[in-house]
Order: sequence, then structure tokens, then C-alpha cells
Amino acid sequence: MKNILLANIGNNDVKYQSCNITSAREKGKKILDDFDKHKGDLTFPILQPAIDKIIRDHKQLERVHLFITDQQKPHEQDTLYFGEIIEKWLKELNANIRCKLEIMKRNPHRYDYMFSFYERELKKLNKNDRYFCLLSGGLPACNMSLLFNSFSIFGEQATHLYVEKGSADVKCLHVSSNLDDWYQKRSIYSCLEQYNYAAIQSLPVLQNKNVQELVKSAKSRAAFNFESSLMSLEKYESAIEKSNPLIENLKKHLEVLKSKQNVETLLQELILNCKIKYKNKEYADVLGRLFRLNEGMLRWAIEHKDVLGVTTEKDRGNGFTEFCDSINCNKELKKYLDKKNIEYKKPTLMNMSAIIQFFIDNKDIDDKFRDIFEINKSFTKASELRNKSIIAHGFQGISENDIKNLDIESIIERIEGVFNFDLESISFDKMEELIRKEIDKL
Repeated sequence: MKNILLANIGNNDVKYQSCNITSAREKGKKILDDFDKHKGDLTFPILQPAIDKIIRDHKQLERVHLFITDQQKPHEQDTLYFGEIIEKWLKELNANIRCKLEIMKRNPHRYDYMFSFYERELKKLNKNDRYFCLLSGGLPACNMSLLFNSFSIFGEQATHLYVEKGSADVKCLHVSSNLDDWYQKRSIYSCLEQYNYAAIQSLPVLQNKNVQELVKSAKSRAAFNFESSLMSLEKYESAIEKSNPLIENLKKHLEVLKSKQNVETLLQELILNCKIKYKNKEYADVLGRLFRLNEGMLRWAIEHKDVLGVTTEKDRGNGFTEFCDSINCNKELKKYLDKKNIEYKKPTLMNMSAIIQFFIDNKDIDDKFRDIFEINKSFTKASELRNKSIIAHGFQGISENDIKNLDIESIIERIEGVFNFDLESISFDKMEELIRKEIDKL
């Protein structure tokens, strides 16, 4: 690994008899043309201390890149000849240090030009070397571009140096670590917007235990692992040692989900999960969750006291005794299903839909069940698409247009309306709020 200095050269980088050179281009060329005569009067108040520090701290310096200007329309302050003067001086100072001139042809005051220039030139360099970026000389646009691109391209391999004016004191700036923290936070916020908790876990900031537990909780919840989600949330609460109404509300919600006893709460969570998949354009997963939502909604209706009022889950004998017995005991319902040649050995979308229709036609029940029946019918097109997709029996992908043609958003809104769900109070945004507060403390 080589030690390399990247330095912007400005009008204050070369002094003659301890004074600034007023016209870098004109007077710089005169000094260059008669270098041996003038070299004893030259000083390099920014570059010299930086080079001394690098060699003092790291034993050697293999290469120096000097960023200089030679604009297409020549300017009196162009630093082209300053660069060549420094190159000659370096050869005499230490023959082992190679020097390379990086020449800027465009206006060095333009931030957009400079950003592109530094990005292009720095990408040519070996990322495995160690870079010392001197930010004292040159123009603001050049220093900003060197700072951001060196951080972006070299990361931890870049050290940023600053020489105090009128002093040989060289400071190592912490800009890189500050930028890294800022970048990681921005990455986390971006991941949070996409509910991409796995990506957040790969970032170094996750060494913070509080953030770690909150992200684990959110990730587990998104995967329907409510026990693990609750455990991580409780660990976080224990670590901060203070009560929080937001945490208590989330814990209560997770407790209910964990028990799997409240179907309405599970359906709420399924809708939230489906919306996340929809936002992230994971359309095959959207279809899968929609069908689970439809089945769950039908099972809720069947288990309601105004319909069969029995469980649709398997019993200990691995059968559906309660479900089958309730149909066999209802002669009218049994006759209705038999006439339609609908089997009822176990709950299916077909027989559950038919049972609900029977109760709508023959009993005085709440309009909610009629709404559920109508919503179920709207799944017909979606069923055909699902059966061809990778989540069922085929290999067909699901496009955004496929989902829009099914009017999925409308279906979800209708389900929310049937159950009068309050999704806001238990949304993932509440977990995001906790994570953001912890990140902001870092």
C-alpha cells in the first residue's frame, strides 16, 4: 500500500522571498525558466508541512498529485507553472517521490465542472492505496470536490489534512468520519422508507445496541415472527430504562399478534404488510398476501356467531370436525351445498364463499357479510393471475400494470372499511419513529 498526497495548488502555495506571487501564470513562468537562480528564494508554506508530517508519521511518501489550472482561455492566476515549480522542488527534496500534474482546463470556480473532474480523475487511482488529501490550497470548488470524491471513492483510505494559515501546524480533519456518519444515517433513513431492515443491519452503525434491537424488532415483525419482534422491543425498553406510550402500544399489539387469537388484528397486520410489498413493487408477494387476506377474511366470517360460529382450524385429530359437523347439523345449508356439488370436508375458498352466500340469502345478518362476499368475488381475476405466477403453479412474473388492472388499492380500502381498521396507530411508521430518534442521538 502506497502513501499518496493529493493537493490542490492555489496562489498561496508558492511564495517568493516570503511574499505571495501576484500573477501566478506570468511570474510563475519566469521563476520556472530560471529555477536554479530563484529556488533559494522559494518557500512552500502549505505543501512542505504536509509532506513533512506524512513522512514523519508514515515513514515514506511515494507519490504526489498536484491539481493545477491551465484554462482554455488563459487566466493570470492559472497555477500551471506553480505545479511545474513544485515538481522540480520535489525532485531535489526527495528523488523517491514521484510527482504527477493533474491539469484542469475548465473554470475552477464552477462546482459542477470541478466535481465531475475530480470524480473522473480519482476513479483512475488504486483504491487500495492510502490517500492524504490536502484541503488548504486551491479554490473552494476544488477543495469541496476533492473532499467529497475522495470520501466517496476511497472511504477510510482517505485522510484529510489542513494547514493553518501562517503556521506549519498540520491538522487531520475528521470530515471523513463525519461524512461517513452522515452517509450511514441517510442510508438508514432511505432504507426505513422502503422498510428494508435487512439492509440497515449490514451498516456499521448497527453496533449500537439500541438501534440493533429496534431494527431486529421491525424486521421480525415484517416477517410475521411476532415473538422475536416482541422480545427485541422488550430488550430495547429495558436498555433505555424509561416508559414510553409508543412502546407500550406496540408491545400490546405484538402480544395480540403473537397469541394468534384475534383474527381481526392479524388481518390488520396482513394489510400493513401487503401495503409495504405494494410500495416496494414486490407484486408477486402482493398477490400472495392478498389471497391470504381473502382467505382470512372468509374464515373470520365463517367463525362469526351469525354464520357457523365454529373454528376453521384443524382439530387435534388433524381434521375439521367442528366445521363439518356444523354443516351436517344445518340441513338447509347441507342441502344447499350438495345441490351445488360443493365439498365441505375442509374449509376452502369455494365452500366458505358459498356458505356466506347462503346466510346472506336466507338469514337476517349484518351487511358486513354481504360486503365480504362482494369483495371475495372481486378476487376472480386475481385468482387467474395468481395461479399462473411463481407464488402458485406457474412461472409468470407480475407487473405493475397487472396489479393496477386488478384495482388492488380499491380492494384493500374496501376491506379496511368493512372492519373499520385503524392502521395508523399500529403502523410500521411508529417503529420507524423510534429508530429515527435513536439514530439522531448517534
